[in-house]
Amino acid sequence: MRVPLPAFLPIPEACGPIEPADWDSHQLTSRKRTIPMPCHDDLTWNCEDAGNTSLQQEDERISIDPPICTAKTVNHIAISVSNLQRSKDWYCRTFGVRIIQESAKSVLLGFGESMLVLREEGQPGTISHFMFGIDGYNAAWLQARLAAMGLDPQQDSNSFHVRDPDGLNVQVGDRDLGLSSGIIENGFTMR
Repeated sequence: MRVPLPAFLPIPEACGPIEPADWDSHQLTSRKRTIPMPCHDDLTWNCEDAGNTSLQQEDERISIDPPICTAKTVNHIAISVSNLQRSKDWYCRTFGVRIIQESAKSVLLGFGESMLVLREEGQPGTISHFMFGIDGYNAAWLQARLAAMGLDPQQDSNSFHVRDPDGLNVQVGDRDLGLSSGIIENGFTMR
């Protein structure tokens, strides 16, 4: 009987006690669990070592590494517009976003725990970048982790920019980045 794939894959401790009937018939020293995959060949969880975090599918090993960092919010999305005033009015009127800050070429709009940056630069109708907000931002640690993954992090004042596989600019910084006293005075908070 096939069961649906769980929303998350169990960690080795979740394999539970391994009974002799669960052992690989080809190698009594091997302890494995099989995860039925509805659309793929079944994956076998290797439970030989409590610290082992890998799956085996046939002879191929798929490493399950912890994420570099955990995104908590989409801090902001920056889009290019052809007419700043028209776009600002449209977003405020259509979605009820609040104006947080304005300059001659950009406006920062707030909603929920996120912001939208409108800029009169670049190709109108495109996303120039977005930012994941993380807790416990530590520049040195994050830069080292991103670089170790081969992502070529580009630092700005309080965050890093990397490119996704398709070349999109993804910014990573503290979830509260952008909350100056002026923004707080305008009634916008991230929490």
